[in-house]
Amino acid sequence: MKRIALILGLAILAGCGKAPAPAVIPTPMQERYGCGTLSGNPEPSIEIDGKYLSKYGPEGYNLEVDRRGVRIKAAGKAGAFYALQTLCQISDSTGIRYAKITDKPRFPYRGIHLDVSRHFFPKEEVMKILDEMARYKFNYFHFHFADNGGWRIKLDSCPELTRYGAFRKIEDWDTFWLHSPMEFCEEGTPEAYGGYYTKDEVRQIIEYAAERHIEVIPEVEFPAHSNAVFAAYPDLTCGPEGYRGGEFCVANEGTFEFAEKVLLEIMDLFPSKIVHIGGDEARMEGWENCPKCQKLMKEKGFTNTGDLQTYLISRIQKIILDNGHRMAGWDQLLENEDLDSSSIVYAYRSDSLAYKAAGRGVNAVITPGDVLYLDWFQAHPHYERKAQYGYSPLHKIFRYEPQARPNILGVQGCMWTEYVPTEGHLEYMLFPRMLAVSEKGWSEPGTTTWEQFKNKVATHIPELKARGLNIYDQHDMPEIETDGKRVIMDHENPYSEIRYTLDGSEPDAGSRLYTEPFPLSSDTLNIKAAAFSGKNKTFTRNITLVRGKKYTESYPEIDLHVSWMGL
Repeated sequence: MKRIALILGLAILAGCGKAPAPAVIPTPMQERYGCGTLSGNPEPSIEIDGKYLSKYGPEGYNLEVDRRGVRIKAAGKAGAFYALQTLCQISDSTGIRYAKITDKPRFPYRGIHLDVSRHFFPKEEVMKILDEMARYKFNYFHFHFADNGGWRIKLDSCPELTRYGAFRKIEDWDTFWLHSPMEFCEEGTPEAYGGYYTKDEVRQIIEYAAERHIEVIPEVEFPAHSNAVFAAYPDLTCGPEGYRGGEFCVANEGTFEFAEKVLLEIMDLFPSKIVHIGGDEARMEGWENCPKCQKLMKEKGFTNTGDLQTYLISRIQKIILDNGHRMAGWDQLLENEDLDSSSIVYAYRSDSLAYKAAGRGVNAVITPGDVLYLDWFQAHPHYERKAQYGYSPLHKIFRYEPQARPNILGVQGCMWTEYVPTEGHLEYMLFPRMLAVSEKGWSEPGTTTWEQFKNKVATHIPELKARGLNIYDQHDMPEIETDGKRVIMDHENPYSEIRYTLDGSEPDAGSRLYTEPFPLSSDTLNIKAAAFSGKNKTFTRNITLVRGKKYTESYPEIDLHVSWMGL
């Protein structure tokens, strides 16, 4: 790595036309680089004028660096801010690279979601993530502060939410989740696990984000994912002794009184006009066994318990609309025929649901779990800490291509935290995959290749580490695929190489070097492939491929309630 850095440095100092382009992420729309560098610490000349709106859009910019200095043109402050982020990425200890860059985002919505309910993260860690979001040109922070794991904002109208719903006796998620009933405990209980933000801390987060052109979207959960609420208000769920399934009792008018009280305070606290209300994964068993809910169904002529959910969502929607806000929620919102056109659907079960929403004239954000859930494994489960069962490595996110259509606002990466208990682990799961989400939200398709992107990421990882982040290093493990005719291998780490054998022997530093796909030359082919850094061998893969049969790399689902590798 040091040798490569030295070569790149010498190429720049030599001023030759072969100097490599800076590794800017997300990739700009148009970029040209000169051979020289501007030294010193020049003050950029920034021109912000609405006349540039048609050319660069509200968040785009033009950046030029030459011997005369640094010049930025943008239609608004956001565009100028993003130009400065790019400027940082084309600067090093020798100066600022000569450049002409015209850039604007593909999508107006580029988001990161953070769950602080399952495990609580302090204000400082949230701000640390916001810093990186700004660096990589994200503009929405989806603040998931309420769920079954805990309620995380202290409200004046309902102080019991944090007094009884922000702390629990059990830290480990599986133990807590499988415990019946879930054991929350009062604030101040010795060795209680959890925490919450004061309203002043929330305001500090909002202000910090706004300075970085990031809008903070709050999420309050209805009708499900609300066990922490029922720790404080058990009468708001179904059943004579309180049903612990996580759903509000739809037939209880107290549910809507609580909803209005909480939503009004949240809407007053958060400047965003978007309020996310969840709306997903109601299991409905409590409604089926609740006499009041069953009576309401008969009165309203409902034919199934799903109608209770759409009824509740409609009433929540009215509270939000009546107060000049927009309702957002997960893709179950599409079950509501009266969904207002101002609403935003976050499609997590499939991107097809985003396109379905768009076809109905409703705005949508693309966040399919099988690609953009950042709590999934990013390498083979046997070599990683416990995570959700899916597999979503860096290259899978990079190769995913969301479609730009009318009413498609953009993309979002979601960081759920059932198995992410510490700040270091949170950063390990976010980075560098968050860089690929940035690329999908900002850059036009085809502006960079996978090979180029993974080389870019390799240059960013040391910088991320230098900023104090705990980073997942690009993996050496070879991935082997076939289209039935050719053998295709790949890995994330550009600083190592793949060597392989076809005769069952163990690969070594003298084995065949993989450089490009090769024919699957027999009916069955046993391949052993390993990654090498010089003579040092890291991971080895062994697989048998069958001619005519496609195979795409995937890893087995893991039973999340059984630990492995001592984790």
